[in-house]
Amino acid sequence: VSVTVDQITRAGAVVSGKVRFSDGQSAEWYLDQMGRLGLAPAQKGYRPTQQDVMAFQVELQNVMAQMGF
Repeated sequence: VSVTVDQITRAGAVVSGKVRFSDGQSAEWYLDQMGRLGLAPAQKGYRPTQQDVMAFQVELQNVMAQMGF
């Protein structure tokens, strides 16, 4: 699972980026001003595995820590 952060943040978000899951599927992610995390998969109806969700959360925490959040 790999996570990137957008240089230009998605409208209405504090921070946003992209994630690629272990099966090759991708999604856009965003954190809104209320601290809610959202995922918008590239393929409609896609749902990552529970393991990928957990790996995404860990990787996102690491990336955010590096950015000072």
